[in-house]
Amino acid sequence: MKFKNLLVKKNIYLLVVFLWLILWVVFLIKQNKRGEYIQLKFLYTHNDAERKRFIMGQDLHDFVDYCKEQIPAGKTYKFVGIEGLDMVRARYMLWPAIMDPFDPEFVLLYKSNEVVPGGYGVLKKVNDAEVIFKKKGSQG
Repeated sequence: MKFKNLLVKKNIYLLVVFLWLILWVVFLIKQNKRGEYIQLKFLYTHNDAERKRFIMGQDLHDFVDYCKEQIPAGKTYKFVGIEGLDMVRARYMLWPAIMDPFDPEFVLLYKSNEVVPGGYGVLKKVNDAEVIFKKKGSQG
């Protein structure tokens, strides 16, 4: 009786493993992944800086990287034109500068038609859509 129970358990175990392997083979071979494998290959085969550029987008990453060079550590800034997850990523990249939505020393305008409030002058103009404004009279 023990031998029969052991044989049944072994067959059930082999069946489960076999079905699990078939499921994974179908998952890996199945088309209609919308380019996920290409993206994963890129992320696994490139360095950290290139992965960040890929995830954020080249334009935004280059603009935020340029802003990091221009804004001294500990100074305050505000984004105009960047929202959602892109803002979280950009804030992470700009650390140790501090985001202050109410009275910042720098306003970072990225592809937006919003008007920057008075009291700010152009510090650096990357292009017409990407501009760094600095509060007039602020040090640093």
